Amino acid sequence: MNQVEAVSGVVEVSPMMMAKVVGAGRGVGDRPDVQESKQAACYQSLQPNLDDEPDRSNFESSLEKLRRSSSALNQLAKDLRVQYAFDDDTAVRALTEDALDSSGTRPEALTSEPLGINTPSSVPAVGDTDDNLALPGKSLAQSAGRFFIQTIKQPEVFLNHYSGFVKEVSNIVRSKSTLQPERKDKRFRDAVWRDNFLYRSVMQTYLAWDKEVAGWVEDLDLDEADRRRSEFLHEQVSAMLSPTNSPLNPVAVKRAYQTGGKSVLSGLKHVLEDIHTNHGMPSQVRADSYVVGKDLAQSKGAVVHRSEVLELLQFQMDDSQSVSQRPVLIIPPQLNKYYIFDLTPKNSLVKYLQSQGVQPFVISWRNPSQHNAQWNLDRYIFELEKAIEVMCEITGSDQINLASACAGGITSMALLGYLQAANKPLVHSHSMFVTALQADDSSSLGLFVTREAVELSRRLASRQGYMDGKSLSHIFNWLRPTDLVWNFWINNYLLGKEPPSMDVLYWDNDSTRLPAALHSDFLDVFIGNAFSQPGKLKVRGYAIDIRQITMDFYCVGGDDDYLMPWKKCFEVPDLIASDCTLVLSTSGHIQSILRPPGIANTVFYTNENHSSDAEQWLASAQKNDGSWWCHWSQWLNERGGDSREAPQVLGSDKHPPLSPAPGLYVNEKVV
Repeated sequence: MNQVEAVSGVVEVSPMMMAKVVGAGRGVGDRPDVQESKQAACYQSLQPNLDDEPDRSNFESSLEKLRRSSSALNQLAKDLRVQYAFDDDTAVRALTEDALDSSGTRPEALTSEPLGINTPSSVPAVGDTDDNLALPGKSLAQSAGRFFIQTIKQPEVFLNHYSGFVKEVSNIVRSKSTLQPERKDKRFRDAVWRDNFLYRSVMQTYLAWDKEVAGWVEDLDLDEADRRRSEFLHEQVSAMLSPTNSPLNPVAVKRAYQTGGKSVLSGLKHVLEDIHTNHGMPSQVRADSYVVGKDLAQSKGAVVHRSEVLELLQFQMDDSQSVSQRPVLIIPPQLNKYYIFDLTPKNSLVKYLQSQGVQPFVISWRNPSQHNAQWNLDRYIFELEKAIEVMCEITGSDQINLASACAGGITSMALLGYLQAANKPLVHSHSMFVTALQADDSSSLGLFVTREAVELSRRLASRQGYMDGKSLSHIFNWLRPTDLVWNFWINNYLLGKEPPSMDVLYWDNDSTRLPAALHSDFLDVFIGNAFSQPGKLKVRGYAIDIRQITMDFYCVGGDDDYLMPWKKCFEVPDLIASDCTLVLSTSGHIQSILRPPGIANTVFYTNENHSSDAEQWLASAQKNDGSWWCHWSQWLNERGGDSREAPQVLGSDKHPPLSPAPGLYVNEKVV
């Protein structure tokens, strides 16, 4: 009997019995205390009386049998391992291979057929990937297999936690349990979960199960990576099985009653819409919540350069304002649109830079279609170099300062390595936001990256010509299942409400695509750890060695970033030979960037002494109140060159404005 069966066996009541309990426990006109007393008395009549001495003796006898069984099973497992030379790695491989072969065929990505993108012969290879390179991740099947194999080797761990669960359930049915959700857990805020006996019993049984499974995972002798994989799987199952996801959620029942059933119909409508338009995932925001260029991306500016791949936007400075000689070019990730840096006036990084006398330029990527599958890293580097040359011509500066985020940071490092190798000193400094240059299993995604998964991803992108950003966004959402999946399940489907209007969520869901060739190049960079090996990465015919880059760096990480862990972001100084200022922001992947001045209780950490150990760096770091934007703008101004009067017009005679900001590509619809 597993945990779920045990829960059902202890607390399950038939619908008719539940109706009797509720009906008997709530007489018309009864006071709340009388109703509760009647309800408890009725339910007590439906369950065994463990307070009676015979029942208590039988219960304790059952627990003692469980303890003896634990010892016997443990000895049996040891005897089997000795007799058959049991190897858990072999067993795990057997389990996963059986799972793969259960249909009689193996996934196409796992065959030995050559993979990759057929790039033109005139385009140099980005980097050679060692086909035999072992990745640290394991598949979901392998992770589950290791967990259960270790459980077989340590049956006493399971039995101890199972007996603990049974004990807690006995307390629950006698109303003696003290289990309560954590204060930060918002799922059980409704008073019914505390005041109603049945709802409280269900909630506490779920909490007891969750607690014992977490302990089960913790007590097994797994290595750190396998433990984290098991914890991830537990988090997914726990979030899914939460009783708040049920249509009997008291909040959903109340709303259905208040709306006369309309909330149920609205929820079903949202389900059908999401199946049709959102890959079956609960929508996080309405598609018509905002209009880019009206509600978002409001800063005045113009497109001063346009190519097939990108638009270069220049933003208008105030009249008679002094600006730094060197402008700043912001490179967003290719999977997202640029206006994360210009959401609304109150949290716009573009507007803040303008107020600090820094001339901002931003890249707006074009959303590729299947016809643009051959756009690779070389092509993006070429287009960025051209955009920088246009900036220098417009501003009259020989160099610019560069800022980038996430995948844009990876592209920027390849660009800087190329410019250094080609002896083109166009960039004076580089600021990197939430960007890790090396991949390992420190992130949740890295735990499950396998050679088969990588090649499957490459093959799928090759077939359709691109990697869909929305699909990747859905994968990222499962890294925070309670907040980013089931929270919207409850809101949209059970309550029948519209998704909330939030500018960050709107931007996050307004994702773009990666061309198949660029996606393949990114995979090669990470699989081969190309930045850490001089000459491994080749861009436009040049072997890249980022240790030769001499400019100053400014690196920002987020302490709660689940995509780019801050400790990986802080490895950049170990890969370059130049000076690097490290800043730790206090939020997640995107909110670490969006920290404008004025947000309450905002802090960031700095440390002038670099340490190769991230924890040591943090332990001796200085805690600063306010936004790191202020710290960064001062750093930029020190590297901005002489001050000059702000330009009165946008563009130049050679590069006149082509269209007003936010440009054409940000709203272009691609099919």
